[in-house]
Amino acid sequence: MPEGHTFDRVLEWMVPPFREAADYGCERGVIIGLQHHNDFLTTADETIRMVKAVNSDWFSVILDVGSLRQGDFYEEIARLIPSTRTWQIKQTVWYGTKETPIGLPRLRGLIEKAGYRGILPAESRAPGDPTAFLEKVTKAML
Repeated sequence: MPEGHTFDRVLEWMVPPFREAADYGCERGVIIGLQHHNDFLTTADETIRMVKAVNSDWFSVILDVGSLRQGDFYEEIARLIPSTRTWQIKQTVWYGTKETPIGLPRLRGLIEKAGYRGILPAESRAPGDPTAFLEKVTKAML
């Protein structure tokens, strides 16, 4: 957040270029994805406000489960699913300042409940072999 400015003011600045990008994407058959990163957009509510303000079927969310650090991240995930086109599944999520492994079975339950049918990219930043996390995701989602 730029110092001295409110969320509403910065949202006003950001919406027109995102709308322009969405219009450009529409002309070319490309959906524009917004990935929140716990910087300007820190909650599901803020991210949903952005999507609604842009107001285009060609603009949606890349749901980054590791960037939801306010409140219960599973509730935040559930609230963002209707606005989501694709995901970033990460090994760890945050409860405030505490990093914890993601509960893949619980995540799968949210995905199934929402009826999401799409790609589920997985991202590993942990040391060691990243294929171990991919194997866990694959097992949990099959």
